[in-house]
Amino acid sequence: MSVTGLQNVTNETATTGTFKNSEHGGNNRDLPAFPVVNVGNAWIPWADNGDQLKTHHFEIETGKGTKFVFQSGNSIWSADSADQKGFDSRISLFSKVGVSVNLTIDSDGTLTIAEV
Repeated sequence: MSVTGLQNVTNETATTGTFKNSEHGGNNRDLPAFPVVNVGNAWIPWADNGDQLKTHHFEIETGKGTKFVFQSGNSIWSADSADQKGFDSRISLFSKVGVSVNLTIDSDGTLTIAEV
C-alpha cells in the first residue's frame, strides 16, 4: 500500500469551505474562496469498503456540497457520502498512488487532482 500525500487545496468556488481529515485533525483547514491552502502533506486515508469509508476519508465541504475523498486500490476516489452507498457510487479522481498531489475544487464543485 503506497501513501499519497495531499499538499494543497484550492477552492475556486465563491464560498468559504472546510477541509477535514477524519484520521488526523492537524490537517483540518478553512478553505477561503480562491487562495491555495497548504494542508500539511495530509496522507489520503485508505478505505476498501463502506464500513472503512465511514472513518477513513477527507471531508471537503463548500457551498456546492460535501465530498468525501479516499484512496482504494491504485486510485483516489470521491464519494457523495461516507458509507456503503457512497463507496459503491464513487468516482475516480486520479489513477496513481504513492505520489504528492494537489486538489482543486472547481467553481461548480467538481474535484480534480494533479500530481505535484
